[in-house]
Amino acid sequence: MSYVSAERSKILYGSKPQVLADGIKAAVVKIRLLDDCDRPVAGRQVEIVADAQTAQITQPGPTDNEGLALAYVRSTTPGLVNITARVLPE
Repeated sequence: MSYVSAERSKILYGSKPQVLADGIKAAVVKIRLLDDCDRPVAGRQVEIVADAQTAQITQPGPTDNEGLALAYVRSTTPGLVNITARVLPE
């Protein structure tokens, strides 16, 4: 089992933190999982959740050897969308 540190892991924004709410353009959300020693954690699945019901999320695949995974968030309704992530059990 690979341990993931919630304190060291991060949710980052790829291209832009804000995009046009046209249902086509997407905000890229980069997830980086690290352990307590800042080593990348590969092969873990992350679930992204948005607080806006109109947000359409393309969930990421498993983290790569650098501990990275990408998700995409789109919406057709203007406004802020807060994103949270959780690591799914192995």
